[in-house]
Amino acid sequence: MLNVLKQYIEGEMIVTEYTADGVNVSHIVKTPIQHETDGEIIELPPNPLLQLQQENDELKARIELMQQALDDLLLGGM
Repeated sequence: MLNVLKQYIEGEMIVTEYTADGVNVSHIVKTPIQHETDGEIIELPPNPLLQLQQENDELKARIELMQQALDDLLLGGM
């Protein structure tokens, strides 16, 4: 099992040294430091589930209008 031996910052990287025996470095992992954005708002893509729900609601409304028109035609002719 690997354990963290040492972790430090080197430039723009977080360096993590792992050890298997508790003394010697067996692996080194360098991870870029993630910086906060300066008020930048990242635009997310539209949620497909919300779009489908909206389309579904619109279709239901159209079906209801068509049903009313059909009822008027069939029942109005009597």
